[in-house]
Amino acid sequence: MNFEDYDEITGEIYAAAQEPARWPEVVRRIAIGCESPRALLLTPLHSVDQGGFGYAFNLSPVALSIYRGPSDPDFGEADLDRVRRLVVHLARALSLTLHLIPFHTTHNA
Repeated sequence: MNFEDYDEITGEIYAAAQEPARWPEVVRRIAIGCESPRALLLTPLHSVDQGGFGYAFNLSPVALSIYRGPSDPDFGEADLDRVRRLVVHLARALSLTLHLIPFHTTHNA
C-alpha cells in the first residue's frame, strides 16, 4: 500500500463513519491493501440487537481481523505498520458511527 492508497482508505474510513453502508467496502480495501484475501470487522461480544455490528479496534469489543491462508506469504513489519496506522482512524470513525448514527441505520446485515 502506497501513501496515496493509504490516504484514500483513510478518507473512506471517515466517510463510512457517516454512511455505515460503506463499511464493507472499507474492510475490503484494507484487506487488499494488506495483500490479504479476507478481513472481518465486528463486535464479537455484542449482537446487532445489543448495538453491535459485523462488517465482513481500540473500541471494546470491536475487532478487525485480516487473514492470510497457509499458502499466502507471512505478514511482515510493513504490513503491521500499515494496519497500526489505519487502526487509529478506524477507532475514531467507528466511535463516530456508534455515537452519531441511530442504531437501526447502522445494522443492515
